[in-house]
Amino acid sequence: MNRNLGNTYKGKIIKKKRKLIEKSKIKSKYYKSIQNEVDDTPSYIKEIFGTDKEEEKEKKDNELSYKDFESDEGENSNSETEQNEEKETSNKGKNKNKKTNKNRKPNPFAKAIKERNKEREEKRKELEEKKRIKEENLEKKKEYFRNRKSIRHKLARKNSKGQPIMKNQLEYLLSKLEKK
Repeated sequence: MNRNLGNTYKGKIIKKKRKLIEKSKIKSKYYKSIQNEVDDTPSYIKEIFGTDKEEEKEKKDNELSYKDFESDEGENSNSETEQNEEKETSNKGKNKNKKTNKNRKPNPFAKAIKERNKEREEKRKELEEKKRIKEENLEKKKEYFRNRKSIRHKLARKNSKGQPIMKNQLEYLLSKLEKK
């Protein structure tokens, strides 16, 4: 009897477990992506939720601890090293500004893009020309068949005795000779 308990159907339980695992993975990915994103929330929202204040407190604590550490070392520290550190931090800020103000590189594919656009334009013009020619030919063909139908109708006319009307046939032959 104990053997049967181990072999019972557990599909529903496994499905639920898999769903929970999948949901938790999605949630963790979402929260990681939120942490990786730059904080673009407006200041008034930060003030409402108090997130900005907490971040400022942490920064102040870090600064205080660093200053305390320096003061514990004593006044023996060189003023030159402090000045160098200040210059480095100010240079870093300037470098960031330079990078943002720097003109962007020209697109290396600009020439290829222009050529592709030019080719597309040429193809479009060719297609329009082909379409126009095709429509003209179709119109000519329709006109030809209209004329042919009317001529056949004239030539196929018969008099009351069932004989063809010679007048129509003679007119058709004369008009054909005049055209040539």
